[in-house]
Amino acid sequence: MLTPANSYEEVYASFRWHIPEYCNIGVDICDKQIAEKDNPALIYETEAGRVNRYTFGDLIKLSNPFANVLTAAVIGVPDPVRTEIVKAFIVPKNDIDVNDTLKDNIKNFVRHRLAAHEYPREIAFCVGPAHDGHGEDHPE
Repeated sequence: MLTPANSYEEVYASFRWHIPEYCNIGVDICDKQIAEKDNPALIYETEAGRVNRYTFGDLIKLSNPFANVLTAAVIGVPDPVRTEIVKAFIVPKNDIDVNDTLKDNIKNFVRHRLAAHEYPREIAFCVGPAHDGHGEDHPE
């Protein structure tokens, strides 16, 4: 919420976003407002005076493509300590930079979104066919 103030400058100076370390705006905000998808969610005025208005429905449409950035399958593989661990096989879409940071981000997302024992301890990036995000394969 905004702090009461006497001017825009005071509001601007005191405003802070309170975003948790792990936040998915699509799930945490937009999906909870799906019944009110035509309600205003964000109004932004540029320095030139142009006003941009976004509804919750607009934000859902803009954020959903990012929800399908990766395609994945997981299996259990033998592990001498834990008996079995989760291994993820991920097909990156487009030109995603595949690196250790991406692997760590995926592990942390699953660890905090599901459970610590469900996160993939091993990740393999693979090449696969393009698909539409609904399980339908399409040749490139």
